[in-house]
Amino acid sequence: MTGPAPSQGVLKKNVHSLPVRIYYEDTDAGGIVYHANYLRFFERARSEMLRVLGIDHIAVWSHAEPGNRMGFAVRSVTLDYLAPAFLDDALQVCTQVIHVAAAYVDARQWITRDENMLAQAQIRVALVDESGRPRRLPSDWREKLKNVEMTEIKTADTATMAGH
Repeated sequence: MTGPAPSQGVLKKNVHSLPVRIYYEDTDAGGIVYHANYLRFFERARSEMLRVLGIDHIAVWSHAEPGNRMGFAVRSVTLDYLAPAFLDDALQVCTQVIHVAAAYVDARQWITRDENMLAQAQIRVALVDESGRPRRLPSDWREKLKNVEMTEIKTADTATMAGH
């Protein structure tokens, strides 16, 4: 395939930032982003953060032998909508790893437009096998995620998060 690759975003000071443009397909009839699409934007940002970290989470599902497949599944999410996004907005979707455990990762994510907070979420993703049972993170994944894990957890401050 030729042409430019899609943006993987940027990892800076333990925060991954992915630019997202709002298209017609993302909105309702009034041109406002449909609420469930925020989850899609957060998913894209987490996937791109893993790519930037060098974690090939796709290969361990699609290219592994049956019985050895594993992948991340959302275990829980808390999402606060603070302001609407609109058709043609240029947004930043940010991800910050806040805790890496043996079989799961907790992350804080937020979406901004011109440094104004639109939505924020706390998400736990668990590594599971093809039967849905928890699996331990491979040691190299754990190390890469630990390298960007926030060592000092503070209450989410919207001004800090928006300016990250």
